[in-house]
Amino acid sequence: LRCAPLGRVVRGAAVLRLAGRCADTEFSATCRPLEGSALDPLEEFEKCVAGGYARVSRVDAWRREGFGRAELSALVGLPAEVGAIERNGSARPMHGAWASSHGGGSFWAAVLAAARSAGWTSALGGQWHWTERSCIGGKAQLLICRRIAWVFSMEGPAGRTGPVSDQGNLIPWSVSTDVFQHLYLTR
Repeated sequence: LRCAPLGRVVRGAAVLRLAGRCADTEFSATCRPLEGSALDPLEEFEKCVAGGYARVSRVDAWRREGFGRAELSALVGLPAEVGAIERNGSARPMHGAWASSHGGGSFWAAVLAAARSAGWTSALGGQWHWTERSCIGGKAQLLICRRIAWVFSMEGPAGRTGPVSDQGNLIPWSVSTDVFQHLYLTR
């Protein structure tokens, strides 16, 4: 994917990243504060993903407000839901995807702690699913792509917990999960 990640990262702020691979499926997750701007980072990503030259399917997308256990479960469970495509064409679930990645448990514990204690007042989320052509590594392939992202905003005085900008405003933060399946067309 040639799009920038959600929003611009705040300089000097902590960014948590986690990535792994199982068979021909790559998965990653990111949690970071965003630089405050008038632009909606979910809308920015949606515009970017809709305009790829190698797209072979339409982009299925949904937007949602509010964040709870079901939404956290969808974020964490995305690699297991998508699964890995084996060489013989069968699919198998990746139940231990995050556990097999170095620091997987710590990453999601930090995200859960942030969701519980950051003092956010609104949560907007999005999910995208699309397919595109690729020739990464010199092999013709289809990339089956899925992304779930949430942006958490904090309103009100800067006395609340959370990262603060130079102007004293609380900085929104995001968490996202990406899964890319490589379906090779040639061997």
